[in-house]
Amino acid sequence: MNKILAAFALAILAPAGEALTQDSLATSAALDYYSPVNVLKFGHFLWQQNDYQRAAVEYQRYLTDDFAPGRDRVLYQLGRCYLKLSQTEPAAKYFYQAARTAPVSVFRDSASVAYAGALLLSKRDAAFLQTADSLNASTPTLSPALQIQLLALRSVSHLQRAQWDPALKILANPLLPEAGETPVASLRQLAERGKTLPQKSRLLAGVMSTLVPGSGKIYARETADGLYSFIIITGASWLAYEGFRDHGISSYKGWLFGSAAAVFHLGNIYGSTIAVRLYNERQQEKLARAVAAQLVAWVNF
Repeated sequence: MNKILAAFALAILAPAGEALTQDSLATSAALDYYSPVNVLKFGHFLWQQNDYQRAAVEYQRYLTDDFAPGRDRVLYQLGRCYLKLSQTEPAAKYFYQAARTAPVSVFRDSASVAYAGALLLSKRDAAFLQTADSLNASTPTLSPALQIQLLALRSVSHLQRAQWDPALKILANPLLPEAGETPVASLRQLAERGKTLPQKSRLLAGVMSTLVPGSGKIYARETADGLYSFIIITGASWLAYEGFRDHGISSYKGWLFGSAAAVFHLGNIYGSTIAVRLYNERQQEKLARAVAAQLVAWVNF
């Protein structure tokens, strides 16, 4: 009889015990997932998958544990995430915190240089220069790679302000590679290009269009508009000439087309000066975009 009761109890309790075991395992897995170690691993995994937004969330979750080790590295990674997301203000904040969380951290110098770069991206030029000067004075042990990065960022700050000679002076530093297909060589090319940036003369364009209609626009690389202006103005002038030749000074045709030719000619002269101004602005904007691309590349160097 006792054996029968024991078997009956076992049959009833076994499924409940199995369910309890499964619940315990699930709870254990959930607790394991939210452990700082696994949160950090998941953050690194998302970073490697280029999912920077979600990686930043995981890194921030890791930092909620005040006793979690390696906070300086995680702060540095957070800054890198926000750089990738083009959010320079939070990037600068986390780089700043990373550089000061552990003064002897291996990430201190990298975070300090990255902080300077984030300031430059945020157009905080004065703060960038102050930080760069501080790095030069207080961290003479910067690694060669970080010294090159800091010098490059300083040169870019000059390029952004069209200060070509100061930029070239920095790029002549013996620490930097002298030639070859390197990022530094690209900076030198931009500085040289800035010094010799083609700037066309608005006065010359106006004089050219005064003498030969449309030639000022051709000078400003607006060839189609220049040819169109030449045809319209010379055509109207010829029709005015025909009118005055055939009917004298009282020719309606002569005055009509003569007035049109004069108006078009004056408009063409003014338009030629505007075309030159726009040409010069396009050249400057093209160079500015190239400098901005170099800045992003060097901040993420």
